[in-house]
Amino acid sequence: MAGVVLINAVVVFFCVFLLLTITAFMGLGPRVWANFLEVSDQPEVTAFSQPGGVVNFGCEAGNTVSAEYRAPQGYRILNATVEPVDPRAAKTVTPRLLSNDGRIAKGQVEYFGRDRTWLRNCEGGGHGSMRIKGEIVREESNTWLLVCSLLGLALIIGIITLFGSVPPPDSGSRTRRVQSTLQAKPG
Repeated sequence: MAGVVLINAVVVFFCVFLLLTITAFMGLGPRVWANFLEVSDQPEVTAFSQPGGVVNFGCEAGNTVSAEYRAPQGYRILNATVEPVDPRAAKTVTPRLLSNDGRIAKGQVEYFGRDRTWLRNCEGGGHGSMRIKGEIVREESNTWLLVCSLLGLALIIGIITLFGSVPPPDSGSRTRRVQSTLQAKPG
């Protein structure tokens, strides 16, 4: 009986181990196991950079440039920052991260031109752009848990069916045959 339990335990352990490895190769399994096997298709954290448009502004006048970044399917935004790019002839530059809900990050940069000279002359307007950048991370999928559970259940049912069947109890037919043959022989 102990041998059957040991064999069943080894088979179950091997099948679970094999199941985890297969799901890691499929990209559905635990990320830690996929990283250990070095079969991860994406690094855990990936940088992104999304440029915005270019705006022009005049003296004592402002303009705003905006940009948004949408995380790819299966990823979420960890952090995002807004930075001005190539500001020319600006008195003030104000970057703002408007929102970051993990799926979409929105930002803007407000540019305001230089003051006019005391003769009300303008030395010329300016221009600027922006970039929203940060890091995204792949979301853990719970699909692998469902797949592993269903395959594990099928494995347990298969093992019970294979090793759990016991031969029918002996009805005594063999012992009756032996007794009948012993009685039939004289002496």
